[in-house]
Amino acid sequence: MLSPWLTFCIYLFYGIPSFILYILTFYIILRYRKTFDSSFFQLYLFDGALNLFTFLNNYFKTRIPAIIGYNSFIGAFYRIIANTIVLDFTMLMNFHMAYVQYAITTLVSLNRLSVMLKYNTFEPLWRKYTWIAIVLICFVPLLNTKVVLHYDTQLTYLNTTDTYSITTNMPIDEVFSICIPFMIISTVLSVAINFISVTVVRNLQTQIRYKAESNFIKWLRRSSTFSKPIGREETKGEKARGSWTTQATSKADVKVNFP
Repeated sequence: MLSPWLTFCIYLFYGIPSFILYILTFYIILRYRKTFDSSFFQLYLFDGALNLFTFLNNYFKTRIPAIIGYNSFIGAFYRIIANTIVLDFTMLMNFHMAYVQYAITTLVSLNRLSVMLKYNTFEPLWRKYTWIAIVLICFVPLLNTKVVLHYDTQLTYLNTTDTYSITTNMPIDEVFSICIPFMIISTVLSVAINFISVTVVRNLQTQIRYKAESNFIKWLRRSSTFSKPIGREETKGEKARGSWTTQATSKADVKVNFP
């Protein structure tokens, strides 16, 4: 079994780079907001911010207490906040953010599909009403997760390992009886929507390729029609010039874009 410190270092190994990448992505999107001006990037910012909050809350509740000792400075800090609402809020968010993250993942999937199907109709709606969806996602789960506040959250010192843990005496099914089915339904919906999105993209790519090939064939027909003089027999010199002209025209016209 891995020691708490080794486990903590493993989490930091991928956690810190992920955190930095999120911050850099936020900076780029906000710095060049005119380029990334779409409902998808608005949702991405919300999703990323909530993921970072969950990341930090998880470290504060679980990762850090598992490696600090009684005589450490951080251990003293945790003892100070042990009887405050800070621990209750941390425990509440531990369950609450499960709802939020699964819901917003489904929302992002729905955004991609709807915008691909009918951009001019759905993109303005997403731009206008995304904030309402985010507010609902953040607060509606409280109807279930507020039950966490009905129970005491304790900071427990483990003498055998000289570490701490934050626990609650709440029966686990008080939240998970609803949360787990919600997560399963959200996952199934996200997978189904993403599958449809991939199918739509492949069909669009096939249509684009077919259109390009069709336009190319039409161009070949037009090129072969107008490259040869009509109405009289060609001389050898004219045939030679006509052949050169056809080749030159073909090479020049190849540069034309075929949508």
